[in-house]
Amino acid sequence: MSLTITSPIETNEGLVVENAYARLAVVDNIDGNKVEGRIEVYASKVSFESSKSPIYSPSINNGFGFPYDRTGMGGDILDLAHDYMVNILASQGITAIKTL
Repeated sequence: MSLTITSPIETNEGLVVENAYARLAVVDNIDGNKVEGRIEVYASKVSFESSKSPIYSPSINNGFGFPYDRTGMGGDILDLAHDYMVNILASQGITAIKTL
């Protein structure tokens, strides 16, 4: 699962990247009541698959967390985290699409 960021984003170096590719790593905390994770953004899917370094943008906060209740929210924290990041990015004016 990944995100395709369809809004142009500017890197820390001032370069503009179109259609960036993002991967998320997530875990639910020891108490099982919070999902925490990290997003890494790459210039493209090919960059990720070629083991290139992620890019950094001041407009994207790489760490995230949100309250979690397995009973009400289900057990697929990776899917939940991707939906969460799509919404967080949208609130920052960045469009992203979840890709399976």
